[in-house]
Amino acid sequence: MPWNAILSTLDYFGFYLPSYNPGFIFPLAVNLLQLFMMFVVSIVGAKLSYNFKIGAMYLFTAGLVMILPFWVYTLENEETAFALTIVNLLMFGICVAFIQASGFAFSGSLPGKYIGVFMVGQGVSGVGMNLIRLISLLIFEPQI
Repeated sequence: MPWNAILSTLDYFGFYLPSYNPGFIFPLAVNLLQLFMMFVVSIVGAKLSYNFKIGAMYLFTAGLVMILPFWVYTLENEETAFALTIVNLLMFGICVAFIQASGFAFSGSLPGKYIGVFMVGQGVSGVGMNLIRLISLLIFEPQI
């Protein structure tokens, strides 16, 4: 899921936000709201199409991921950059809740082998993201 992209950048944010602990704060900002939103999605999700719950939320998540590093890179005030980054991560958590809950709900309506494929896909996503990060760290010397 998209969270793997955020996890691979924690050293970047640790460099630009030295007064804060992104490795501790970022998962809290995403996962606490995501947990709450899972319940909301289970209640209101039936009123929304899967195209919106999955497709539109992936597009919105992609936009949030793309602008996330620019807050800390372009803003000189560390407090403002941190606050905007946290707001960005809270919105990210909402989107990921929609994507994840809808993905499980949709795969749950299919035969059992599709649920397994969905779960394998999540695992491959995590391993793949970490392999890409490892390769990039081996090829490019860290600038931070």
